[in-house]
Amino acid sequence: EKNGIKYRLSINPISGEDPEVPVSARAWEIVQEYINKYPEQWYKWHVVGRELARYKLKK
Repeated sequence: EKNGIKYRLSINPISGEDPEVPVSARAWEIVQEYINKYPEQWYKWHVVGRELARYKLKK
């Protein structure tokens, strides 16, 4: 906790779930999930957040 704000560390596996999905693709999916869940943490990245929200991974 810092200045009355609580922080949480989240650790997400990015490999091993599906051998067909590259690690880099899974990492981007996780970033997108966090931007959508907690947009207030990305307030300085609002343009990047909008662009990533439209980003679709090639399969």
